[in-house]
Amino acid sequence: MSAVLAAAHGTGSAVISDGTIRGLDLVRTVVQFFGRSVTEDDGSSGNRFQRISSVFSVANQIVTSNSLTMNSPDLDVVARGTLTIPTKALDAGADLMLSESLSQQAGTDLYRYTREGNRIVLPAIVSGTVSQPRVRIDAAAAIGRGIRNEVEQQLKELLDRLKLPFQE
Repeated sequence: MSAVLAAAHGTGSAVISDGTIRGLDLVRTVVQFFGRSVTEDDGSSGNRFQRISSVFSVANQIVTSNSLTMNSPDLDVVARGTLTIPTKALDAGADLMLSESLSQQAGTDLYRYTREGNRIVLPAIVSGTVSQPRVRIDAAAAIGRGIRNEVEQQLKELLDRLKLPFQE
């Protein structure tokens, strides 16, 4: 089997329905990023999902996907990255999109700075291995989104005050 995997190349797609990724707790990651305390994790927790789908390519024992999505009741994930087959190492970037109900539970400022549409969206970095994934929030990218959202809000307020004739 290892010889087959070593020589494998091409493209494919996969869909997995209704499962759990052990060792991955994305909501915990988000809650900790916002400075809230959570109970200790013994590593046995996992992220339940309704669906994972991916379009990927395989070459040189590396699986690459620019289109990996995971849907769950609490959040959705859109990711792009690689899985190195021999080591099972992960290297990916992702956007974590909290559900509307969890987004509404956040504080007003938090929602204002991290929202995309009506959901909180946080950029994340995925590393580790398939059996021990590590996810951390990309703070620099989150701050960049916060600045962009604030600039957009300030411009909208300015335009509203000016009531320019071309504005509908």
